[in-house]
Amino acid sequence: MRHMNPLIERERRVIPNVEELFEDMAGAIRFSKVDLTAGFHQLVLDEDSRSLTTFHTHKGLMRYKRLCFGVNSAPEQFQYAIQQTLQGLEGVRNIADDIIVWGKSQKEHDEHLEALMKRLSDSNLTLNPGKCQFNVESLSFYG
Repeated sequence: MRHMNPLIERERRVIPNVEELFEDMAGAIRFSKVDLTAGFHQLVLDEDSRSLTTFHTHKGLMRYKRLCFGVNSAPEQFQYAIQQTLQGLEGVRNIADDIIVWGKSQKEHDEHLEALMKRLSDSNLTLNPGKCQFNVESLSFYG
Protein backbone atom coordinates (compact mmCIF):
# COMPACT_ATOMS: atom_id res chain seq x y z
CA MET A 1 0.00 0.00 0.00
CA ARG A 2 3.01 2.33 0.24
CA HIS A 3 2.60 3.34 -3.42
CA MET A 4 -1.10 3.97 -3.01
CA ASN A 5 -1.01 5.82 0.33
CA PRO A 6 0.35 9.14 -1.07
CA LEU A 7 -2.59 9.19 -3.50
CA ILE A 8 -5.27 8.76 -0.84
CA GLU A 9 -7.21 11.89 0.00
CA ARG A 10 -7.72 11.42 3.71
CA GLU A 11 -10.74 12.52 5.66
CA ARG A 12 -9.35 13.56 9.01
CA ARG A 13 -11.46 12.19 11.84
CA VAL A 14 -10.81 12.51 15.53
CA ILE A 15 -10.17 9.28 17.40
CA PRO A 16 -11.48 9.67 20.97
CA ASN A 17 -9.25 9.12 23.95
CA VAL A 18 -9.89 7.26 27.18
CA GLU A 19 -10.16 10.45 29.25
CA GLU A 20 -13.21 11.50 27.22
CA LEU A 21 -14.84 8.18 28.03
CA PHE A 22 -14.31 8.63 31.76
CA GLU A 23 -16.64 11.65 31.73
CA ASP A 24 -19.37 9.67 29.97
CA MET A 25 -19.01 6.76 32.40
CA ALA A 26 -19.33 8.80 35.61
CA GLY A 27 -21.34 6.82 38.15
CA ALA A 28 -21.14 3.51 36.27
CA ILE A 29 -20.83 0.33 38.38
CA ARG A 30 -20.92 -2.50 35.79
CA PHE A 31 -18.82 -2.85 32.65
CA SER A 32 -18.29 -5.09 29.66
CA LYS A 33 -15.67 -4.92 26.93
CA VAL A 34 -15.97 -6.50 23.51
CA ASP A 35 -13.35 -6.79 20.80
CA LEU A 36 -14.15 -7.00 17.10
CA THR A 37 -12.51 -9.88 15.23
CA ALA A 38 -9.96 -8.88 12.58
CA GLY A 39 -10.77 -5.17 12.91
CA PHE A 40 -10.33 -3.53 9.51
CA HIS A 41 -11.25 -6.69 7.60
CA GLN A 42 -14.84 -6.42 8.80
CA LEU A 43 -15.42 -3.35 6.62
CA VAL A 44 -16.29 -3.99 2.98
CA LEU A 45 -14.51 -1.73 0.48
CA ASP A 46 -16.52 0.23 -2.03
CA GLU A 47 -16.42 -1.51 -5.43
CA ASP A 48 -14.60 1.48 -6.99
CA SER A 49 -11.83 1.32 -4.36
CA ARG A 50 -11.05 -2.36 -4.71
CA SER A 51 -8.97 -1.99 -7.87
CA LEU A 52 -6.61 0.32 -5.98
CA THR A 53 -5.62 -2.58 -3.72
CA THR A 54 -4.58 -4.89 -6.56
CA PHE A 55 -1.33 -6.78 -6.01
CA HIS A 56 0.61 -9.50 -7.81
CA THR A 57 1.07 -13.03 -6.44
CA HIS A 58 2.36 -16.30 -7.86
CA LYS A 59 -1.30 -17.11 -8.63
CA GLY A 60 -1.92 -13.87 -10.53
CA LEU A 61 -3.46 -10.53 -9.63
CA MET A 62 -5.47 -10.27 -6.43
CA ARG A 63 -7.33 -7.41 -4.79
CA TYR A 64 -8.85 -6.77 -1.42
CA LYS A 65 -12.60 -6.69 -0.98
CA ARG A 66 -12.28 -5.46 2.58
CA LEU A 67 -10.36 -2.68 4.26
CA CYS A 68 -6.79 -3.85 4.68
CA PHE A 69 -3.96 -3.08 7.03
CA GLY A 70 -1.37 -0.70 5.57
CA VAL A 71 -3.84 1.81 4.17
CA ASN A 72 -2.91 5.11 5.81
CA SER A 73 -6.52 6.20 6.32
CA ALA A 74 -7.72 2.84 7.68
CA PRO A 75 -7.63 3.72 11.42
CA GLU A 76 -9.80 6.82 11.14
CA GLN A 77 -12.14 5.23 8.59
CA PHE A 78 -12.58 2.19 10.81
CA GLN A 79 -13.16 4.35 13.91
CA TYR A 80 -15.76 6.41 12.05
CA ALA A 81 -17.56 3.35 10.64
CA ILE A 82 -17.84 1.72 14.07
CA GLN A 83 -18.95 5.02 15.67
CA GLN A 84 -21.67 5.30 13.03
CA THR A 85 -22.74 1.72 13.71
CA LEU A 86 -22.99 2.43 17.45
CA GLN A 87 -24.64 5.82 17.05
CA GLY A 88 -27.68 6.25 19.27
CA LEU A 89 -26.74 3.49 21.72
CA GLU A 90 -26.49 4.66 25.31
CA GLY A 91 -23.68 3.48 27.56
CA VAL A 92 -21.61 2.24 24.60
CA ARG A 93 -18.46 3.72 23.04
CA ASN A 94 -15.55 2.48 20.99
CA ILE A 95 -11.92 3.25 20.41
CA ALA A 96 -10.84 1.36 17.30
CA ASP A 97 -12.03 -2.25 17.60
CA ASP A 98 -12.49 -2.11 21.38
CA ILE A 99 -16.04 -1.38 22.54
CA ILE A 100 -16.94 -0.63 26.14
CA VAL A 101 -20.41 -0.94 27.66
CA TRP A 102 -21.38 0.46 31.04
CA GLY A 103 -24.34 1.02 33.29
CA LYS A 104 -25.12 2.76 36.57
CA SER A 105 -27.02 -0.35 37.62
CA GLN A 106 -26.99 -4.01 36.67
CA LYS A 107 -30.26 -3.58 34.78
CA GLU A 108 -29.00 -0.55 32.84
CA HIS A 109 -25.74 -2.33 31.95
CA ASP A 110 -27.62 -5.41 30.73
CA GLU A 111 -29.96 -3.29 28.59
CA HIS A 112 -27.00 -1.46 27.02
CA LEU A 113 -25.15 -4.73 26.37
CA GLU A 114 -28.23 -6.33 24.79
CA ALA A 115 -28.74 -3.31 22.52
CA LEU A 116 -25.07 -3.47 21.48
CA MET A 117 -25.24 -7.18 20.66
CA LYS A 118 -28.35 -6.66 18.56
CA ARG A 119 -26.72 -3.77 16.68
CA LEU A 120 -23.54 -5.76 16.02
CA SER A 121 -25.57 -8.74 14.81
CA ASP A 122 -27.71 -6.53 12.55
CA SER A 123 -24.50 -5.02 11.12
CA ASN A 124 -22.84 -8.42 10.59
CA LEU A 125 -19.92 -7.50 12.84
CA THR A 126 -18.32 -10.36 14.73
CA LEU A 127 -16.57 -10.53 18.09
CA ASN A 128 -13.40 -12.17 19.29
CA PRO A 129 -14.73 -14.05 22.36
CA GLY A 130 -11.24 -14.58 23.78
CA LYS A 131 -10.75 -10.83 24.17
CA CYS A 132 -14.18 -10.00 25.59
CA GLN A 133 -15.05 -9.41 29.25
CA PHE A 134 -18.60 -9.30 30.49
CA ASN A 135 -20.35 -7.90 33.54
CA VAL A 136 -17.43 -6.85 35.72
CA GLU A 137 -16.92 -4.09 38.30
CA SER A 138 -13.70 -2.87 36.66
CA LEU A 139 -11.57 -3.58 33.60
CA SER A 140 -8.68 -2.32 31.50
CA PHE A 141 -9.82 -0.64 28.33
CA TYR A 142 -7.66 0.32 25.36
CA GLY A 143 -4.43 -0.12 27.29
